[in-house]
Formats: sequence, structure tokens, C-alpha cells
Amino acid sequence: MVDTLRWLDRRRFVQAAAAAPFVAAIGTAACSAAPGVSKRRLPFGAAVRAEQVYGNAAFAAAVDQHCQIIVPEIELNWDKVSPSEGDLNLYQADQLADFATRHGKKMTGHVLVWHLSIPNWAKPGLGQTGGWELVRRYFASVIPRYGTVTDHWDVVNEPLLMGHRQDGLRPSPYLDAFGPSYIARAFHDAHVFAPHAKLSLNEFGTTYDFKEEHDKRYFMLKMLENLKKTGVPIHGVGLQSHLELAKQASFNPTVLAEFVKEIADMGYEIRITELDVRESDYTAPADVRDMRVADAVRRYLDVVTASPALTEISCWGLSDAFSWLGVLPEDIDGKQWPAGQGPGLNRGLPFNSDMQPKPMWNALDAALNV
Repeated sequence: MVDTLRWLDRRRFVQAAAAAPFVAAIGTAACSAAPGVSKRRLPFGAAVRAEQVYGNAAFAAAVDQHCQIIVPEIELNWDKVSPSEGDLNLYQADQLADFATRHGKKMTGHVLVWHLSIPNWAKPGLGQTGGWELVRRYFASVIPRYGTVTDHWDVVNEPLLMGHRQDGLRPSPYLDAFGPSYIARAFHDAHVFAPHAKLSLNEFGTTYDFKEEHDKRYFMLKMLENLKKTGVPIHGVGLQSHLELAKQASFNPTVLAEFVKEIADMGYEIRITELDVRESDYTAPADVRDMRVADAVRRYLDVVTASPALTEISCWGLSDAFSWLGVLPEDIDGKQWPAGQGPGLNRGLPFNSDMQPKPMWNALDAALNV
């Protein structure tokens, strides 16, 4: 179990804060600490695109003010870097690296091996003799280039998918071509090109207490145990924290805390890498929706920040204006809004479309002080 007293202290703190006006309570939480208790500030980051920070001055200012880490949303993906064979397109990745450097930020290397970012031209070649050399050439084109601004790489992304194999691995061109060893192979080669960087495995679907996510947690722990046992140079785990309000009834703090503890007990660092919230009721007033989002974030962070293995928190976006979480047809079919109104944007990021902080940011700001 996690440090029970620390976990209970945080729960009591959050419950007490909820009794006072929300912003005032969170502001007090962020700025005060018990006498003699030393706190550290976790770095905060957000996934962004080059055209967002260079095309929207208010957004760029918010990123500069609040983020210590820049996460390229798509700019380092293999299919973006090399859309056709022999073509190398790093202009937008260079833009983000330059933005990070000029503003004193770090840039996370996201992401190297992901089944959804393989260029179409490369897929047939992976299964041929020497196919891994295509992957190595991609590594060689990006990892050294950003070595001065990037000290952390998401090496393998989303390798697990339940219901297909007994080992829990996701069917993919990588698995077809190289077998399960592609995961270790990717970490070994990333370490060759970035011997001093931290290397992580990044995965989603480990938050809630139902069978599919229970099984994924089990297979993820087994994978991490095996990677550690075989000397693979992996330093940490990214927990993609895509929260969903429709699943909040299945949120079990005890189950999540035990999962986090087992990762930490293996010696791995833990990063919250893609925090956002998908809403489920778009008919409620905006302030009610924002409080629901913030409450889900507080409950989740209350568990994970109790672990001393946590090293950073990043959101998958910063402002609702650029959220990947669009409102789905099933979210609006048959629903009623006042005349002239509608669901608007999904409100699951810390800043609204005008770049103003919402209750989710207050919850994050408090949690970053651990």
C-alpha cells in the first residue's frame, strides 16, 4: 500500500478545502504548508503543436507562463518526420525545440515507437530482412538532433491491448515484424542515441476498476518486471491519464494506489503524461461542468501524487480551444439546450478557450506542490 498516513492527510486536506469557497481553498493549498514540512514543486507540461504556439499569441503566453515542459503533440511522430521514403521533415519539430529553448523549457521526446505513427511507406519494409534498420534510421534522425533540449523520451507508446493475445500485447506492424522483443529493442537503441536521457513506456487505460483495465494493469506490471529483470534501459512509466466522467463510478483510489506503488517498488519513475477529462453531460451550466472536471482531477491526483516516484504532470493540451476531445454525436443527440446555445467545447483542460484558468487548473496547481 502507499504511505497510508500521507494519503489520508491529502484526503482530509481536499475534503476540508471543498467546504470553503473553491478558488480560495485551492489558493491557500497552493501557497501554504505546515511548519517544518518541506515541499517540492513538480514540473508541469502540456502537449502542443507548433502552429498553436506560433499562431496564437495568447496561447503561447499561457504555455510560457505555466509550463516547464513542452510535449510535441505530433511533430516527432515517425509519419510526420518522414511522410515519404527519403523525405525528412523536421521544420515544425525544430520550431517547438526553438520555442522551448528560447523560453527556458524542456521538450519531451514524444513519441518514438507507436503503432499509429508508422509511415505507410515503411510498413512493408519492417517485415523484410533488415527491417529494424528503418526504425534505427528514424531514431538517428530525431534523438541526437534534440539532445540539448530533450532529456526524456517516450520510447514505446501503447503496446498493450486486451482481448487479443495471452501476453496482452497489442497486435501491430511492430509485433508482426519483430515479435515481443521489439519493445526491449527500441529501448536499447534509444539508449544508444541518448545515453544520458530518461526513457519511458507510455500507456493508457490503467485508471479505472473494471476488468479490461484490471487486466491491462496486470500485464503492464508483468512487462515492467520482465524489462527490469532483463536489464532493459527503461527508467520510467508514463501514465496516460485520460479521465472520463462517465467512468467515475469505477474509480477506486485503493486499486490505483496499489498499482502506482507496485510500479514505484520496481524502481521506476512515474509521470502523469496526458491528463485530460472527457465530459459526459454537456447540458449542465459551464460552472457545474468545470467543477465536475476539477473534482475528477483532484481525486485522481490525490492518489498518484502521494507516490514519491512521481516526477512530473503533463496535460494533453492546455486550453479547451485546442482539445482533441471533441463533442461526439451521441453527446448531443436528443439533448436540449436554451435557445441559441449548445454544448460548446469539451471543458476537460485547465484553461478555457480564452486562456483563462478554470477550477481544473486550481486543482492541478495545488497538486503540483508535493
